Amino acid sequence: MDGRGITAATVNQPTHFMVDSRGQGEPSVIITAVNGDLVPVSISDRKNGIYRVEYTTKSLGDHKAVIKFHGQEIPNSPFNIKVYQVNQVKVRDMPVGMVGVSATFLVDASEAGSGNLEVSVNNGALPASAEALGGNRYAVSFTPLEAVSHRVELTFNGEPVPGSPFNIRVEKGARPAIDVSRVAVLGDAFGKVPVGKIVTFTVDPRDAGSADCAVIITSPAKQVVPCRVSKPSTGSKFYVEFMLTEVGEHTVVVRYGGQPVSGSPFICKAYDVQMVRVTDTAFATVGQQSSFLIDASNAGTGNLEIIISVAENMKIPNYVQNEGSARFRVSFKPVECRIHFISVKFNGIPVPGSPFRCDVVESSGILATGEGLRRNPVGKMAMFLIDPRGSSLHDIQVTCVAPSAQKVPLDISGTSKLKVEYMPGEVGVYKISILCAGRDVQGSPFLCQVYDSTRVKVSRIGPGTVGVPIRFQVDSSEAGEGSLSVDVSCKGRKVDPLVHQVGEGLYDVEFTPKESAPHVVEVSWNNELVRGHAFTCDVADGSKCIATGLGLVKTPIHELASFEIDPRGSASAEVDVIITSPTGRLVECQVYRSKSKLYRAEYRPGEVGSHKIDVTYNDVSIPGSPFIAEVYDFNRIKVLTIEDGVIGQPLGFRVDASQAGYGVVEPEVQVRGHDVPFRKVNEGNNVFTVNFTPQEPSVHQVFIKFNGHPLKGSPFNVTVREFAITQQQTHIGLMHEPGHIVASGKGLKGGRVGDHAWFVAELHGAEGQLETFITAPNGSHIAAKQLRQRDGDYKIDWTPTMPGRYQIDVMQNSRATMGSPFFAEVYDPSRVIIEDVTRAVIGQESGFRVVYKDAGRADLLVSITSPTNRNVPFAIHEGTGYHYITYLPQEAGKHRIIVTYGGDDVPRSPLTVSVEEAQVGMVMPTGDGLYRGQVEEEAHFVVHGLKEQPTVRVDGPNSIAKVNMRQESDQTWKVFYTPIETGIFQIKIFGNGREITGSPYHPTVTDPRRVKVVGGWHSIMDANNRLYLRVGEEKRIPFDISEAGPGEIMADVEGPHGQVAVTVERQSDTRRRVCFTPPAEGPYEVSLFWNKVPLPKSPMEGYASLSSPARSPVAPPRGSATRHITEMTTTSNRHVVGSEMSSRQEGSSRYIETSSRHIEGGTAKVILRGHGLQEARTKQDAEFVIDGSQCTSGKPVATLQSTSKSGLVIPVETEQIDNNVYRCVYTANTPGTYLLNIMWGDRHVSGSPYKVNVTGSLCDPNKVTLTGEGLKGGVIGRELIAKIDTRRAGPGELTAHCMGPQKVAYCELFDHHDGTYTLNIKPQEAGKHMLHVKYDGEHVPSTQSLTAA
Repeated sequence: MDGRGITAATVNQPTHFMVDSRGQGEPSVIITAVNGDLVPVSISDRKNGIYRVEYTTKSLGDHKAVIKFHGQEIPNSPFNIKVYQVNQVKVRDMPVGMVGVSATFLVDASEAGSGNLEVSVNNGALPASAEALGGNRYAVSFTPLEAVSHRVELTFNGEPVPGSPFNIRVEKGARPAIDVSRVAVLGDAFGKVPVGKIVTFTVDPRDAGSADCAVIITSPAKQVVPCRVSKPSTGSKFYVEFMLTEVGEHTVVVRYGGQPVSGSPFICKAYDVQMVRVTDTAFATVGQQSSFLIDASNAGTGNLEIIISVAENMKIPNYVQNEGSARFRVSFKPVECRIHFISVKFNGIPVPGSPFRCDVVESSGILATGEGLRRNPVGKMAMFLIDPRGSSLHDIQVTCVAPSAQKVPLDISGTSKLKVEYMPGEVGVYKISILCAGRDVQGSPFLCQVYDSTRVKVSRIGPGTVGVPIRFQVDSSEAGEGSLSVDVSCKGRKVDPLVHQVGEGLYDVEFTPKESAPHVVEVSWNNELVRGHAFTCDVADGSKCIATGLGLVKTPIHELASFEIDPRGSASAEVDVIITSPTGRLVECQVYRSKSKLYRAEYRPGEVGSHKIDVTYNDVSIPGSPFIAEVYDFNRIKVLTIEDGVIGQPLGFRVDASQAGYGVVEPEVQVRGHDVPFRKVNEGNNVFTVNFTPQEPSVHQVFIKFNGHPLKGSPFNVTVREFAITQQQTHIGLMHEPGHIVASGKGLKGGRVGDHAWFVAELHGAEGQLETFITAPNGSHIAAKQLRQRDGDYKIDWTPTMPGRYQIDVMQNSRATMGSPFFAEVYDPSRVIIEDVTRAVIGQESGFRVVYKDAGRADLLVSITSPTNRNVPFAIHEGTGYHYITYLPQEAGKHRIIVTYGGDDVPRSPLTVSVEEAQVGMVMPTGDGLYRGQVEEEAHFVVHGLKEQPTVRVDGPNSIAKVNMRQESDQTWKVFYTPIETGIFQIKIFGNGREITGSPYHPTVTDPRRVKVVGGWHSIMDANNRLYLRVGEEKRIPFDISEAGPGEIMADVEGPHGQVAVTVERQSDTRRRVCFTPPAEGPYEVSLFWNKVPLPKSPMEGYASLSSPARSPVAPPRGSATRHITEMTTTSNRHVVGSEMSSRQEGSSRYIETSSRHIEGGTAKVILRGHGLQEARTKQDAEFVIDGSQCTSGKPVATLQSTSKSGLVIPVETEQIDNNVYRCVYTANTPGTYLLNIMWGDRHVSGSPYKVNVTGSLCDPNKVTLTGEGLKGGVIGRELIAKIDTRRAGPGELTAHCMGPQKVAYCELFDHHDGTYTLNIKPQEAGKHMLHVKYDGEHVPSTQSLTAA
């Protein structure tokens, strides 16, 4: 035997070995996988008696190779072959080492198959140890002796693991402040641990130094197990509590001061004694070998203790045989005819039912045998025999009682032996009594279990999808006692099912099909086939399906739209189509199957906008799903100002399609059947101006289509004459009061950088000096030239020099004129950047990013045109300072993308993108996770067409998401990731050594939970948790969306008589306000969405009344605060004050009620709540709410004053957010103690002034310095090195981020633990890079610009 293939092999890779037959002819070779499947083998003759055996296996684990000549196995056959997959070896927790301190990291080979792990540090110069943690997981440790980079090489079965060799940085220094080698972990939590019980252990730091203790427990399913780490106020020990719920090995990592303690990770082996099953213990015979079965396969790791006894002090020997998979057969031989008791314990705990009673009968005397005494199906004759063994047959009496207590007729025959037959007619336990001379014989009464397999209920099985588990249920609760067996096969090959008992007589069964073909499922009860036949389960392959049709792209409103789904030869399965409108409503869709085996989906949309179409085939999304269909309404298009004209004079009209949805306006002008040239100008927001100059005195026809549909009234007739008809025109102007200056003109609104701008100041008889001051965004002054006109007015000229917001002050005699100051928005299209343009493939989402953060404010317009001159629908995802545009191309070829900013082309526009056709066999990712996600919720997508596991990287704006993968079928992988922040993410997918077509993808990640009501949800709700509403009064709900990620708020209000008009106002980039007015009294339901995802409080209920609703005090969420209730009784000359103090848990905010009683009668309360009543941070907004909704009059006044000598007064901004409810905001720049004065009307509220502690950062980012040659630039692939010194800045957190023209450069910070840091930057592309360094969350002086060549 020769060759590596006889000892080891890699999954999905051909391997071989050689066999020397020594003249015996061709060998017979059978290779069996761990699951019992045969592995195809190819044998070729290499002459001279040498044969080459080649094979490729798809299964991990130990394989057996049997080699025979002429039917006889050769020596050492069968051979054991270790099959593995080295790229499944994962290395985690690579440390930063320190001289003389043990460095430990984890190697997880649990999914890599069988093999040997080898570790080498510095080519073997430094010893290393690998501690087995169980389940093919290892903790590798070594102790560095010098402060140099250490090279760690890891091999698995001789092959380098991914990433090997690893370089571990080792730092030099004295003994660390924390010595984890002195930390002791105490307790009996490690080893065998029962599930469902609280387990504890202690971490004793001893004299290791003061630090935090962290514990991470990971289950066998790779899930984190919750645990509680506590430390009493006195003492240094940490106490850890946790409870395991899953059977198997758990890994417990204990870190002290961020370093693993000695022995970490620890192993907990969880077991469940309730999962141990003991069967066949009922009867035994004296002198004969008896046995029973113990099944602990689902109970976890443990020790069995078996005791068989007759009396307390008399034990019977037993013998245990291991039948595999934690199943054991226990044998014993009774020596006397007495009741025996069988005690079974698992890890010292009695198993369910223990001790078990075993009735032992004599081997001599009357003997009754037969299945009719033990088990029999209903409706089938049961039979047993009675051997009298010398007793008289006349003395034997037999009775049988059914479960219903009715006697069962018996047919008894025979002369030497009695044959007893009876027909059981019901399910249950039959009691059979056999008496001799009036006494029960041994074993009597016998209990026969009668069952009925026809009562076993099997739920619907399938149809299924390749790679997706098929689950069904079996209910035998009405079938009587018995055992269940399930067999699944496909094309004669066995498919392993998993059977879980979930209750008494209830089972869950699942299996995973691997090919698209009918699967045969046989369900048997007591070896009887349920229903008398096998079940057939059709299995389809959804990855083969394609969907086509205009209904997937665009369709008019209220008209029937359709598209087709082609299974392309896949098995018949259920097609499900879910269509979601822009407001989140479901659109009814009918799916039909035609004779050609195609599926046709039809729907009728009722809203304008983007509709999401999810298409699943057997509950699996087909490639390209979800699709986006644009619904439009051409009846909403307005054609304005089409008037008659004169030849040679330009004519024009406007087409307003802003409310019609996405589409193409197609004008056409004809005269006498000939086309007339025209010019179409896009004014933005789908509004167009069409201009043409007629050359013939005749009626011109104007045809207008929208997405190919003629508009109502089209064609429009325009009469053109040879000369103009004079008409007296009336001019209607604005009347201005004499003596007031009026400024007007485009120059007050803004314009483009460098363009000449002007406006006019009309004096209207005003006298005095006119002055104009223009201030740029950076605070500099812009020269304004005032030119006196003939009519006495002024023309003011100026030229903007930079983008941003300008302030224009127009003054007369040093006083502001009407409308002054004016604000002008100036933009610079040359500063708009188009980046991250992805490769485009038909049917796959592509996109690009438009960055305008440094370009000022202007309208951004985008158009995408296909090779056939059709407009391609696209979606805009709004980010901070940029938009990300995505589109789904349907044609191959060059697509033209035009991007304008303020009506001007931006750099790189127009842009040409070549769309490729999807190739057969190409890698194709599909799924919602490629396009959108939510914070802390698992998103996923599927990669089709790869045999090897793909490499996937998911990068957020400031984080890298953890990625997990699961192989669904031979060439299909399901990818999971969980984002931890909002923003536009980047997903890069690599397969077969290169980035796949269409990568990278840019999903939009949002967090609806972070959409907050300004002032808190409680500020808009009453004591019954309903909205305050009043008929005819506008309800305004302000929202803070600063932390919710890219998106927009949508609202839907349902009143007692149907839909209520609702608007969403954009107050700023981070604020929105939902407004609506209840038209009638009654209940209302308000649904709120962020990016079509319902907010946590949505829908909300409210009730609108004709009068002001009674408002009860509403508290914020529970926490800790103090409640003050003060009653003030006012007379003409005196007031009496009483107070009541009570503790109340109300969040970390303060909650105050002030109750005032007036002489006229009535009581009103002012409620204060919010963090800003107690504390604030410097340079950060602090908020609180004043709720005076129960006061009939008055307004609040609030001021904040420092208690220092300066007596600094901080302004408090007050904004009304509801009826007599106000939101207050202030910002303190200096830490210290302040007094917050709050008055309602002309009186202080109770407790005013309040003491507010303002804390601030102890660091000064302005004192951080950056030095080094790396700040001047460098070369791609080489690290740029910079030094950062924070010693003069005080304590704080240092972060660094470097962005190139399109890609993020890798940054690595090394802390020297003396206030200085080394920053290594590795650019990934040539061009200008921006380096941002923050200290304690604030930018350090001067953002650095680097250039990589």
